[in-house]
Amino acid sequence: SFCGLVHSLASSGHQVQAREMVPASLSGLHRRLLALSAGLVLSSTGPQAFAASVKLGGTRGGQLLLSSRNRHSEGATEPVAADDGCHTPFFVYDLDKEASLSIDITEEQRDIHDNFEFEFAFIEMMKKHPCRVFDIASAKFFVVPAKTVHFYFSQRESFRVCPKCQEADTLVVKHLLRSGNYWNTHREQHLVPSLRCPLEDPHAPFSLPEHFPQLWAGGAMQVCLEATRSDIDKFRSLHVTYVVQPEMFAKTLRPSAERDLLAVYAGTPFTEWRRTLSTSMKSCADCVVLEPPSRKMHSDFMENWTTVLSRARFQVVPPGDTIERAARDQSIAMGVVPVYFDPGSLSPLQWQYLPLSPPLDWSEFSVHFAVEPGEQDFWPRMEKHLRGLVRSGEADRLARGAAMTRDRLRWTADGVGSILMEMLAARASGRAKFAAQQIE
Repeated sequence: SFCGLVHSLASSGHQVQAREMVPASLSGLHRRLLALSAGLVLSSTGPQAFAASVKLGGTRGGQLLLSSRNRHSEGATEPVAADDGCHTPFFVYDLDKEASLSIDITEEQRDIHDNFEFEFAFIEMMKKHPCRVFDIASAKFFVVPAKTVHFYFSQRESFRVCPKCQEADTLVVKHLLRSGNYWNTHREQHLVPSLRCPLEDPHAPFSLPEHFPQLWAGGAMQVCLEATRSDIDKFRSLHVTYVVQPEMFAKTLRPSAERDLLAVYAGTPFTEWRRTLSTSMKSCADCVVLEPPSRKMHSDFMENWTTVLSRARFQVVPPGDTIERAARDQSIAMGVVPVYFDPGSLSPLQWQYLPLSPPLDWSEFSVHFAVEPGEQDFWPRMEKHLRGLVRSGEADRLARGAAMTRDRLRWTADGVGSILMEMLAARASGRAKFAAQQIE
């Protein structure tokens, strides 16, 4: 109960600190209880949420944007006991090189590591996280440190054909069971890295269930990079961001008044929407359009692109071969407001479900743009909308939201790690209660 929870926190001498909270509404009482159970305090006097217009033709009020600070140092490597202030203790299985699916990436496969570095970052972060426990019996959650995504891309024979993946699936589970029967008895409390977030139908083709029938389709939670909000299993999906390189976070953000570029876009024009942007944005005097070079020149390009981003208010992020783009998350790290697409005229598998939400509320620091059915050149309409946001002051508010959020996208215990703990806290009471909270 609420009173019992408060008494428990007070009697234990638990220390919590508030950090730039936005007020929760009365209808969000369950969020307050959840935040308390996760070791947070919601301030009723913190800064108001940004009421930014993020959808063409509509304005949405601010929602709760949870923010927390772990009382342990960011670089702490010694996990604490489950009763030392952490309400989401987790156990990390000890897997050898073969069972962790660690493989040597060739130079030709370097893109696999760069695109899916989140898998390495997640595993290393959880191994060092202060909520890690070494007694499996005291854990509420269980982390499977198997690099399934890297294994799939390096071992597949063609798209959706990976016989070695099923063999690896059996091998990993065999090793998990050496620590006890928890995989069978607490399946929904296990965290497994995966490429795509699961749908309500665990065998839906989108989630590639045939490759890892136990790890990906067996009912465990998925720490996943790609998602569609169409029929997504919100309970099992722990949708995360790309890994943004530290040098982007190291940049001092320019104030909005000093940013002289309205919008920027970098991408290869291999889709209709990308070709439209590559052509039409060139008519914009305060916009920049660039096409990324080959890998050999990639480092020089990124250094120049980082400088361009520091001058921009918005970065346009259309879908590519997948709808999730690293540029979306790089924008936040640079204090730039990303403009993401939600192509309602295409397959529902292209409907975006933004990462780390909730608790993050992307309406506070991003712009949603929908290309209308049959619309060919959408840039004039997008440009008009972006300039309207600048004139109204909404762009400045969104930029402040991005600046407030950027540190939470670092792959550290205090960044993405703290958000994952909030997401786990929301799921700690089980699927039924979690679903009821979503309705409220």
